[in-house]
Amino acid sequence: MAGEYAAVTYGVISPLPVIAPAVVVQPVLTNPAPWRGKFYGNLRGAYRIFNTALYYFHYSSTGTPDINAPALESNATLPYTTTSTYTDGEHRFSVDKSNGILHSGFMPLGEQGQTFKRIDVSSNVEVSIPPAGVTDWHLVQNAGGVITIEATYFEASSTLRGDTWAITYTVNGDTPAEDSPTDTESISTTGMAVLVYNIPAQAHGTTVKVRLQTLRDTTYSEGSTVKTITADATGPTAPPAGSQWTGGIPE
Repeated sequence: MAGEYAAVTYGVISPLPVIAPAVVVQPVLTNPAPWRGKFYGNLRGAYRIFNTALYYFHYSSTGTPDINAPALESNATLPYTTTSTYTDGEHRFSVDKSNGILHSGFMPLGEQGQTFKRIDVSSNVEVSIPPAGVTDWHLVQNAGGVITIEATYFEASSTLRGDTWAITYTVNGDTPAEDSPTDTESISTTGMAVLVYNIPAQAHGTTVKVRLQTLRDTTYSEGSTVKTITADATGPTAPPAGSQWTGGIPE
């Protein structure tokens, strides 16, 4: 025949007579078997036989637990009470779930989504944890060598909200220490709190370093950073007097 074919069920191809010089019937296979084989080949190896799930508990008294360190304990279900007991100090716990092959990584356990749960113990009694840190802040270079700290703070939880800004700064190049404020300001008890604080004027070129934390009772927020800025005492201390120019609107 002239090469025109039509497919029939089960993959048997039969020749057909030419219908017209301009009409060509392309070969089509309707046998689904080859597609079933390809589908199977694509998914082969996608399934695994897992072991019983286990939760692995990691611990640290000096910072965030290390997921690569040996687990302290393990258990098949939650909640779980550790067999170990803990004395006065700071204690951090993290949990990693495994099905015998894959690990979840540390789960978000902290009040602010941290991958650890912090528990503070004093006189064998659990005490309050540190307040939430500053939401956002920056330093502003003003004329006359004045540096302004501008900050915002929002924390809806009353148990996590700080009640005091803890402002620490140095003008001699040293790094401001944690938990040792140079000055403090009160934080409002609800809503968005705003801080605008002027560090006293410094000589031109003085390096000013600032650390900003929040404080509740005697507990300071964690994870604070230090920001650095240079004082500018050469600029004008007040805006220049107004002037007129050609085409300007008369006063």
